[in-house]
Amino acid sequence: MAEDQFKQSIIQRIRQIPADMRAYVEKRIELVSIETGEKLANILAKSASVLLTGIVFLLGVLFFLIAAGFFLGDILNSYAAGFLIVAVLMFILSLIVYLLAPEAIEEKVRERVSREFLGKVNDSAPDTFPEQERTNSGGSDTELVESALFQNKDHSKN
Repeated sequence: MAEDQFKQSIIQRIRQIPADMRAYVEKRIELVSIETGEKLANILAKSASVLLTGIVFLLGVLFFLIAAGFFLGDILNSYAAGFLIVAVLMFILSLIVYLLAPEAIEEKVRERVSREFLGKVNDSAPDTFPEQERTNSGGSDTELVESALFQNKDHSKN
């Protein structure tokens, strides 16, 4: 009789496995979507902060260049010459940056985005899943089921 109850218990557990797996997959999908949403929100917030800081910095540079143009214009007694000198200097600077550093700039942007997005994914992801831990513990699934069966038989005798 105890053996019949044990068999019924095992059959019931086996029938419960698909429902448990389905629930596990649903929860895992929900977790991934929440984590992705958080990462996206962090990236958007950081991007907005960097964009706003960049705009303020560029406005400062613009006003500095205008002041430099006026200053050089006063020295040369020609505002047009002062602004022309500033424009030529900016053109030369932008040409140097364009010719020497586009790959470096692109690489730094890629690195930063990867570090911000993928680095956090790797930090939050488990090294192994429970199924991997079970099989990495040295025993096969069959051995684990057999040991669980024998443990249940031992408990049913007590």
